[in-house]
Amino acid sequence: MVNTPRRTLLWSRRTLIRAGGASLLAAPALILTSRLPALADGPDPMRAILCPEEECGYRYNPLIGDPDHGIPPGTPFEDLPEDWECPECGTGIRYW
Repeated sequence: MVNTPRRTLLWSRRTLIRAGGASLLAAPALILTSRLPALADGPDPMRAILCPEEECGYRYNPLIGDPDHGIPPGTPFEDLPEDWECPECGTGIRYW
């Protein structure tokens, strides 16, 4: 048997109301009808990374990069230079 990933379907409240009538007026805004498949190669390299300092709260977003410090958009966290620091608190990359 071939294990193929199932597509996740998103249903809006409007679609549910049209499909089921007035009985679905109290339906949640979105319903996921299936789970997303697990990632085969590990976590997404373009995910946002939270600074480890509790008071900071800065998130490095690879889609945005850090243009103020010469990091272009599209740079994964793993590809940041060794001397890069959190722009908010100055925590070095080796502590992330």
